[in-house]
Amino acid sequence: MLTEVAVIVDIADSVEYKSLPSGLHDVQEDTVYFIHHDEYAGISSFVKGEAQKLERNARMLAVGVLIPLSYGRLGKCWKYADELKSLARKLVKDPTKTHLLDNLWQQHRLQEDEHATRPPSVEGSPSALKGKSSPNGQPPTRNRAVSSASALAPPGQTLSAHHPALSLPTYLDTFGPLVFPLYKAALLRKRVLLISHAPVELACHFAAQENLASEGQAYGWVACTTDGILSTKDHLYDVLVTLPSASSMDHENQTNKTWPRIQGKKAVNIRATQRDARRYRVLRQDLSHYRSSSSRPPSSQQPAVEQYTDSPSPDNDSAPLLPSLSHLPTDPNPPPPEPDQTDILESQSWSALAYSSFMWWASAGETRTDREEEAEYDSSLLANNLDPPGETPSPGLSRGKTMSGGQEGDGRIGFEMAVIGYFHRLSVLILRTLSDIIDAANDEDPLDGGSVAGREEAEVVVELDDMTKMGLDIWSESDRVFVVELVDFYWGKKAIVKGGSLECCGVRVL
Repeated sequence: MLTEVAVIVDIADSVEYKSLPSGLHDVQEDTVYFIHHDEYAGISSFVKGEAQKLERNARMLAVGVLIPLSYGRLGKCWKYADELKSLARKLVKDPTKTHLLDNLWQQHRLQEDEHATRPPSVEGSPSALKGKSSPNGQPPTRNRAVSSASALAPPGQTLSAHHPALSLPTYLDTFGPLVFPLYKAALLRKRVLLISHAPVELACHFAAQENLASEGQAYGWVACTTDGILSTKDHLYDVLVTLPSASSMDHENQTNKTWPRIQGKKAVNIRATQRDARRYRVLRQDLSHYRSSSSRPPSSQQPAVEQYTDSPSPDNDSAPLLPSLSHLPTDPNPPPPEPDQTDILESQSWSALAYSSFMWWASAGETRTDREEEAEYDSSLLANNLDPPGETPSPGLSRGKTMSGGQEGDGRIGFEMAVIGYFHRLSVLILRTLSDIIDAANDEDPLDGGSVAGREEAEVVVELDDMTKMGLDIWSESDRVFVVELVDFYWGKKAIVKGGSLECCGVRVL
């Protein structure tokens, strides 16, 4: 078998290491996703079974395939997960049945003429972007607009059982507000490394979801490993994510859960902003209207993910008011109790606290507050409405409508589609806002703004209203740094980002 494959793909150097990560001997089954030579997506199914004493009482093996990335995101390799697992279970009992491998090869092999004439690599894949660069010397961005989430599956169809997107409820439960710092890192095309324990299927899904949320562009990556020693080699990554063990990621007991730890260079902790926390709270509540395409979690992660139930048991006094997103209830309850987020949130600054107190005093008696408009705006991202707070909704889109045109919760759009669409629209909103600012600066009259060359090198000023429109925290230094890096990465320009302030009678007091 290997000699047949080697004619097309060299697998001798790293496939075994990638398909059998450290720690698999501690689990009975697992599914591993990996990329090979920037051209192929790999998936392997690991199984451990009993054996004779001569084999140390255990037999371990993995059966996997490589699929060209040109055939879709990750080569759509998850479609083969169940078949590979079934085959691995048979072989671990009797390794002499190699004819089963040959049957799999003959059934799914890529014919020589197909390999020679296969479609070009998917736009945005590493192979498609090799050797390309943008005019400013930065990694290229996609020319097309961010796609809608409908690309995940055609209307009327559900995702296959092992599709990485089906772990999105667990992903949101696991990271909470930290999904937004990770999203920002992915949008900046940073190298994000997840350190996890075996089994690794869920961590592989998390890595794939980061790419889904940011449109999966190249020049930067999200990957996972079980080799903790890599955390000491910070020249290999930009952002390090340490996942807690499956037993400590208790989505049922939300008040005592263990959060992942996110760090940058030199072990600097990365936390979510106060604005991220408010946005996540609204997102979590709004998503309770949506059903998942499938209630079955990855088989290798059964203990860590709950099964879907239509409603919590009324006789269980210890049940939370609203189950975690992994439960996806059909009838939402009042806002759920949230776990302690002190360790994962930036502290509220004295300036922000003073500003909030002043605005509460100044707006006493008003029917609407900034926070209410902010929450409504956040909800509109899930409903495909990008109008700024306080403005009239776009024609043809009323509040409460979903991407498919139906009402929230009417079953016409899945949970996974809604989440991916949400982050895609957030990307469009942020990049479009900055693009408009830069275009406006470039369109200034040369007589007023100096030479064209001078305008090209001029600094871009991002005002408070722009930060608010992008849904960023005007009081957070990390969000201001994010915008500076974003403008430099995509446009090669320097940016000045205005922070929060408070003026009284024309005098700045904060």
